[in-house]
Amino acid sequence: MPTATAAFTITAWEPAPADQTPWAEAAAPALGRVTIRKTYTGALDGEATAEMLTCMADPDDYAGGAVYTALEQFTGHLGGQAGSFAFQHGAVSGGGPADSAPAGVIAPGSGTGALAGIRGTVRIEQGPDGHTLALDYTLP
Repeated sequence: MPTATAAFTITAWEPAPADQTPWAEAAAPALGRVTIRKTYTGALDGEATAEMLTCMADPDDYAGGAVYTALEQFTGHLGGQAGSFAFQHGAVSGGGPADSAPAGVIAPGSGTGALAGIRGTVRIEQGPDGHTLALDYTLP
């Protein structure tokens, strides 16, 4: 299974108010919703828009307990082949055994153009030079 890696830059971070239940306690974890726009460079070259949902015990401290899930739509080139596909990714933080690095899957059936039929998994890594997406994938 080939692996493609690409650095990405967040070009827009657009938070929206999330619905809070009227009966939620004042100390309840904060729910959030964000639209994120990204540019990818590398083996994956193009743009993406993600819709992310979050829940944070303390919005100022991810280590205090946080979880996110996102659906992302990529359009561009993968290994020189043009098309688009969607993928899901998420992670948990808080210093406990449930902590996980950001990872997810390509949405089956979401590929278009030369990327039709793409399947695979994704990992997001953060290093000293920024974020990188690693995509393990197969094409028909």
